[in-house]
Amino acid sequence: MVTNLTPILVAKDLEETVAFYADKLGFGVDFIFKELGIDGYASLYRDNFHINIREGEPPNDPGSFGGISIEVENVDRFYDDLVERRAFPADYPRQFSCIREHPPEDKEYGVRDLFLVDPNGYIITVLTPL
Repeated sequence: MVTNLTPILVAKDLEETVAFYADKLGFGVDFIFKELGIDGYASLYRDNFHINIREGEPPNDPGSFGGISIEVENVDRFYDDLVERRAFPADYPRQFSCIREHPPEDKEYGVRDLFLVDPNGYIITVLTPL
């Protein structure tokens, strides 16, 4: 039985990425580790789930290679929280036509979801099963 799964994303700017997940998505910070000569590493959490961020060079087009999916109890409430936290600023990344500020939508594949992009170009899907 799997009891935990923690994605690890690569970030060019560790502090900017940690701030995005903390300030815009409501994650708490477990730790940020940075030592001379060693790439930085951070662990963040929300509820019982974690995401880790490693400082380095992300892929040229990370959104086409991966991202994360966050299942929540109520995606509409989560969206309202994103708007309140100003997760969609005027200079919000627009590299994919489907990525835009929009309220959650019901999809034919059985979820109500929305998409956003982190500072490194990773696509984040937030969803609630229908």
